[in-house]
Amino acid sequence: MNIQQKQISSKEQEVVLMALAESVARPGCKFLEVGSWCGDSTVILGKIIQKNGGHLFCVDWWKGNPGTELESIAQENDIFSFFWKNIQREGLENIVIPIRGQSDIAATVLKEQTFDLVFLDGDHRFEGMLNDIKEYAPLVRKENGILCGHDCDGYVSDFDMDLLEKGKNLDVYKNVHCGIVLAVGTVFKNYSIDYNIWSIQASNIDQSWQPTNIPFSVPKLIETHKCFDLVRYRNRVYAIHKTLGLVDLTRDEKRILQEHQECGKCIVGNSLDGVRQLVERIGYVAPELIEKSYKEFNIVLYRGKYYALAQSIGVVDFCQIKEEELKKYEETKKSFIANSLVEAKALVDQLTDFSAVNLIEESYRGFNIVLYGDKYHALSQDLGRIDFITISEAELHEYRNKGKYIIGNSYYEAKRYVDEIVFQYLSNDIEHKNKEIDTLNKEILEREANINKLNKELAYIKSKWWFRLFNWKVCAFKNKKG
Repeated sequence: MNIQQKQISSKEQEVVLMALAESVARPGCKFLEVGSWCGDSTVILGKIIQKNGGHLFCVDWWKGNPGTELESIAQENDIFSFFWKNIQREGLENIVIPIRGQSDIAATVLKEQTFDLVFLDGDHRFEGMLNDIKEYAPLVRKENGILCGHDCDGYVSDFDMDLLEKGKNLDVYKNVHCGIVLAVGTVFKNYSIDYNIWSIQASNIDQSWQPTNIPFSVPKLIETHKCFDLVRYRNRVYAIHKTLGLVDLTRDEKRILQEHQECGKCIVGNSLDGVRQLVERIGYVAPELIEKSYKEFNIVLYRGKYYALAQSIGVVDFCQIKEEELKKYEETKKSFIANSLVEAKALVDQLTDFSAVNLIEESYRGFNIVLYGDKYHALSQDLGRIDFITISEAELHEYRNKGKYIIGNSYYEAKRYVDEIVFQYLSNDIEHKNKEIDTLNKEILEREANINKLNKELAYIKSKWWFRLFNWKVCAFKNKKG
């Protein structure tokens, strides 16, 4: 039977584990491994320990994780013998100290020890991993010690939470070690993941945990999504458009961001899912020609905006053209930027027909926004249709004073003015209602005062009549007795 001696699944994982170990190795150092199986990770750590004259403690019960294929393998094979033969073959028998037993019991035995590095690769289920982190994290040296582990397939935010919840009590579910991903993400906020090896380092400043961020990271292609290569590099995820070709983030990270992030060919985020959403929302999209030769303009849709470009400009490369050039074209009326095709055409129309009135947006908070001349006019809908050619300045001025007519230099400015007027109306209405409430409250207080006054008078009258009745009864009693 194949006993699956190799648990470290790639050369990249070996490099990561070696780099973590070498970063904290020192004369007489001590490492701890929880979950050794046949010892492939043990050999990697042991050789670094051997160079520094230290020791490596290995905790395992060598029975495999419950419910996994390793459990079945361990029932038919003496896995500890395979483990120790590998240790002897590498000449590490004086370096490695095996502790055979369950991890929680071993943690109690080792609680007085301190380790420069602790590597967790035992129980992959959520509760098991959570317990191992809580039991062994306190054993890490407080000054720059490293806590790390195997089989962390990504950050919690990289996965659907339903998937993680369904698989957290299994060793692996749909090729994801859900328990490990969820446990590490539950305990720690910031940590490094490199080729499925997670790691954090104790800070000698404030005793907190920080991502290791050791510069051994190699960019790793995760997937392809909408013409982007999604690459994890160190603690971030990059979406790199395929038109950029082969990109070396280890050398050109800053240059790539500076040159390509603005035009959407390079997107960066902290999680895989977050970058996917950014690709969907603002990712690089080739400019789309919407209408050709509209009054000697081409109208192009690019990243949610409509650009009316004079054909005399020629072909415009949106990823290369500078903002200053676009502004220059706008100033000379060779380019217009709009939020809709209707608005883009209306802007072009102004060049040939200055008297044209174009409806840009209807029923915005009770206003219609139109483009007339080079201004945006917001008109209250209760004014009806207005003829800008025949209407007098006095009438427009009166409408402005009443807050029913607004002029803006841009579409957004006109909308902002409308928002301010509506807000003022609401504020005035609230103020008026508050005054009415204050008046009612005063009336209520006055009525309560009158009621209290009447109650006092009534009480006085009752006490007066009771006193007279008492005197009458006393007199009657005396007369009867006499």
